[in-house]
Amino acid sequence: MSFLNQVAFQGMKVVMKMDEEARGQGRKGPPDGATGMLLKRTRYIEYRQRYGHDRSVSEPGIYERDGAWLAVMDDPTLGDVIDGFETPLILAGSDFDVHESSRAEYQRRRDELWNEPVNLLKTISSFDQEAILDNRVRTGDLPETKAWQLDTLIPLDGLRDEDSDLRFVVTSVAYHADVLHYDVMAFNHEGRSCFSTAFRDEDIKEIVRGNLWKSEHNEPLVFSDLNEEATFAKGLGKCHQLVNPASDLYKWTLDEFSEAVKADLADGMTNSFIPFTSTQSIRAFRFTDRELGERVRQETIKGFDLDHFPTAA
Repeated sequence: MSFLNQVAFQGMKVVMKMDEEARGQGRKGPPDGATGMLLKRTRYIEYRQRYGHDRSVSEPGIYERDGAWLAVMDDPTLGDVIDGFETPLILAGSDFDVHESSRAEYQRRRDELWNEPVNLLKTISSFDQEAILDNRVRTGDLPETKAWQLDTLIPLDGLRDEDSDLRFVVTSVAYHADVLHYDVMAFNHEGRSCFSTAFRDEDIKEIVRGNLWKSEHNEPLVFSDLNEEATFAKGLGKCHQLVNPASDLYKWTLDEFSEAVKADLADGMTNSFIPFTSTQSIRAFRFTDRELGERVRQETIKGFDLDHFPTAA
């Protein structure tokens, strides 16, 4: 969802500036430079998963939220040429820019609704402010499903005989699909991911319950090591990313992170390289469970390799 969607306003004048990738996928749309006006935002249903990024920012469940904008073009002949929709058009934030006549009001709203509360005063998190601006409302619990995230699925005999040495783990549940299915990652015996696929209920012979299902049904959890335990806690939203006080950003240098760990301010980190560059991207985390956090911190101090913590989701 584009940030522009969230601080735009009813009656705002826009200039078409469609994303080239979107046009390349068959969306013609009005030509760049065509002008129009925003009417109101669409509304759609969203399923927030029990584990991973969704869980780190919100309670699992079914939500309604605002989406793309409905708009009318100044030239009415351009109104029915995008994705086959009649006027009004459906426009994402990547489809348009702010017209000069609306720029001052847009900037005022951007400062009032985002820059000041989130970036300057820090009175609210970006996730919570997004929920407010999107008018996100929780309407119910997730539907019951045969399998859960982190469960291991054993396929029916004959279905995947050529992959009998692989382990199929549920990464997410496609609640929104016409036919409910499970997004699955295949892992080899070394624990390396091989490929992703999908399973339906009728494809499953047996389910080996993972730690997510166990945690919700009061069964003992099993972890192969501290890294897996820490990753699981992160996937449940039980740690938070830290802002670097030196820069007021989420980025850290290795020396800055090291000092934060020694000062008992941070526990662990992710350490990766930005694609197509040689630049390191270090993010620091602290756990709400301080017993776990302290174990992670002590291993970090000893030089524990946390390159893969806590990115699994």
